[in-house]
Amino acid sequence: ESEPGTVFRYSNMNFCLLGLLIEHVTMRSFEEAIAVQVLDPIGIHPHLAPTFDTRPGDATHASGPGRNYMESLGPAGGWVATPLEIARLAQALRPETRDPRLLDEDTVAEMRTRVTVPVEDPPPVNGWSYGLGLMLFGDGSWGHTGTIESTHAVVVNRNDGLTVALMISGEYPRNTDDLLPLIDAAVGAATAG
Repeated sequence: ESEPGTVFRYSNMNFCLLGLLIEHVTMRSFEEAIAVQVLDPIGIHPHLAPTFDTRPGDATHASGPGRNYMESLGPAGGWVATPLEIARLAQALRPETRDPRLLDEDTVAEMRTRVTVPVEDPPPVNGWSYGLGLMLFGDGSWGHTGTIESTHAVVVNRNDGLTVALMISGEYPRNTDDLLPLIDAAVGAATAG
């Protein structure tokens, strides 16, 4: 469709294919490979979400027509983690983070380089854009969002040095785009008082 790294088009299926490639190369399950190479070094322990037989504390969703079955998402975002774990993961990508740091500064800089979004797949109206695997927010901060059924999540590496993750289970706000203003309001209130 285009030269690698020049155009962004989000595809859950491509992340699933990447998961299969990781399994083939490492000769481990995707979950185990990611735990050993990424999660254990930064001291966090998320797990892949099952559709049924959830663990204590996991969010559950009633099954219905058209629902997402978590086992099919796997590498495309089917993880269960706490906000603190997600924040630690994002913080490990910051250039100023020394220990533990997941990727070198040049790799993260490349991930933060804007790529073209096809006109039929425009970014949200609030000024977000896309890098390679990261969302680039209008104010220069960066991170990622996630939405499935009645849950929304965002993690953001803010320009003020804070890394914040917010996860919502329920119907408010209805749009993941509305999470960043909630974080801005909370940080503003905390620093004003």
